[in-house]
Amino acid sequence: MCIIADDLTGAGDTGIQFKKAGSSVYLSLHPNHLVIHEDADVVVINTDSRFLEPEDAYKLVYNSVLGCRKAGVSRFYKKIDSTLRGNINREIDAILDAAGYRAAVITPSAPRNNRTVKNGCCFLNGKMIHETEAGRDFFNPVVSSYIPDHFSGEPDKTIVLNIDELHDVAMSLADRIMSLVEKGYRYIICDAESCEDLRVIAGIEALDDILLVGSSGLAEKLSEGGAENTVRPDGLNIPAEGILIINGSRTNISALQVQEALKEREVFVLDVSRKGIVTDGDGEFDRLTSEIEAGKKAVPWLVRVQSDEALKDENPDEMRRLADSISSFIGRLVGKIVYDRDIRAMVLIGGDTSYKVMDALGIEEVEYLGEVLPGIPFGKLSGGKGVEPFFISKSGGFGDENTLKKLLDFLVQEKWENNE
Repeated sequence: MCIIADDLTGAGDTGIQFKKAGSSVYLSLHPNHLVIHEDADVVVINTDSRFLEPEDAYKLVYNSVLGCRKAGVSRFYKKIDSTLRGNINREIDAILDAAGYRAAVITPSAPRNNRTVKNGCCFLNGKMIHETEAGRDFFNPVVSSYIPDHFSGEPDKTIVLNIDELHDVAMSLADRIMSLVEKGYRYIICDAESCEDLRVIAGIEALDDILLVGSSGLAEKLSEGGAENTVRPDGLNIPAEGILIINGSRTNISALQVQEALKEREVFVLDVSRKGIVTDGDGEFDRLTSEIEAGKKAVPWLVRVQSDEALKDENPDEMRRLADSISSFIGRLVGKIVYDRDIRAMVLIGGDTSYKVMDALGIEEVEYLGEVLPGIPFGKLSGGKGVEPFFISKSGGFGDENTLKKLLDFLVQEKWENNE
């Protein structure tokens, strides 16, 4: 099977579900680096296409699928954002067209992370997605929680199945879906408010003509991976000064997680100015380098990007270019810290930031070892330029205010007890 994800944290939180179930899982950081290992049960491809123009995203995903098919891959799973960001319609179309599927069954529900689908609408913590922070995202705002609106170009080919229809004993879900396909429906959206709902949807995987589309929630039931979390590996005794946290996410919850961690733990903080990167990148790098050289305390490191109101007047296209340059800057900065300070473990927050950091370190492969908390994988990086640290990757919007504290506990404490 091949999982196609549009960002790195999404690739990780979905791929880890199959690792938990005992599958051999390999992550390709970019389609251009695609390698299919002989022992691979699951290949995960990060297309890094969330912020591309729709047609550019279509071409990238389409070609990725063709490359996988040429290598012998016959089954695909499309990972989409549980808050509906990205080029959902066109990327699904790309897989349908390249792999020959007749229709897609879609549910971004992830109940263990408080994402649900009801009456065709996405909810986060019981609130419609467009009314949450996702609706205010400057780069990729979600303007509608109603999933069919994201397929507005073909409304006559889109339909929603409610909870009663999922569990209708008079007609199996597989039969119902194939009946809809025969009527010409291409995008079949399923409500899912619980893990049991997702288990029913995953039960149609034997339908060869159907592409399953979802988040880590559906992937967990598709893999039969269960809800178990990582058992902390023996010997994982990382010194505090060997831990580096990088928060490149713009979400309020990730900022709150950092604030709560700083209340209880001493951390050496490097505040990166977005405005400084844009106006004088070399000067900002020199300033931060001086702070790195002065950082001698035996405590974890934290790199976080400060929000600069002055940059919000730029148009969206310019802001996307700025975001890319900022992420590249963070990758370069992290590279210096990792090499200078013998970093043995990283906590990566935010998909684009995670990708740029791994790229800057020359990482070639990612080995997943387990899931620390729901949707938050732990693993080992390899192929870097002399460094192969452990890592934890987290989508900016995942977790509660105590999540970062728990992740730090996992890395530094000899006794790990998960109390999610």
